[in-house]
Amino acid sequence: MCTEAALAIQAKTGKAGVTVVHDALDFGINTMLMSNQAKMLSDDGKRVAFDDARGIEVMQAWQDLVVKHKVHPIAEVNSLRSAFEAGEMGIRIDTSAMLSRHVRASRGKFELGVAQFPTWGDRPRSVPNSGSVVMVFAPDSERRANAFKLMAYMSRPEISNEWSSITGYMPVSADPLADPKMAEFYRQNTEYLPILRQMKDTVPMVVWPAEHAGEIAVRMRNLVDDVWTNKAPAPELVQAAVEGINRLMTGAK
Repeated sequence: MCTEAALAIQAKTGKAGVTVVHDALDFGINTMLMSNQAKMLSDDGKRVAFDDARGIEVMQAWQDLVVKHKVHPIAEVNSLRSAFEAGEMGIRIDTSAMLSRHVRASRGKFELGVAQFPTWGDRPRSVPNSGSVVMVFAPDSERRANAFKLMAYMSRPEISNEWSSITGYMPVSADPLADPKMAEFYRQNTEYLPILRQMKDTVPMVVWPAEHAGEIAVRMRNLVDDVWTNKAPAPELVQAAVEGINRLMTGAK
């Protein structure tokens, strides 16, 4: 998971080798776990299950980047993004929603290279689609009808493609290149092509049970904090987090 590249970058430049997104959401840890096909939930959806071999492998590798290899600094998410944009970091693994920002910030400073999400050895690439969603709660018929008109407009391929080209988000239209304007955008802005290429590798984001979703997200974020600060060996931290979340989900004391 980028370890060799991060070590080589840091040895050659003396600057941070790599950082992986970790912010106020649990997007970062979920993406890391799901990229290695860790089992996020039991088949009945009543328990978390990422304390399997692949889940532990992910968190051990993440801890090693920070603690063992010392190529992954610890800082607040926007500080790390700014450091990358200042040329003080070799690799930044982040949501594609940051791509347009990074493209603008790197102009005139350094050549920005963009790649598809890294894989674990020879295992197939697996990239969750974050958790972005639009919901309509309008109660009366007129407001609801107008809300659906807005959603229909936003869902039009040319509109969703424009959104993607402005932000860097993965296109939501099935064939974005069918739109001539979008095809020309990719021709002129090749940094965005990796997003297009990995659309085939996209998998649904895990959806935590609604009644515990907020608390689970907090515990997932806390797990990353504990891994980064070496509170305990990664396998122990993963096991403790899974046991705690499962007690929460089952109502056990």
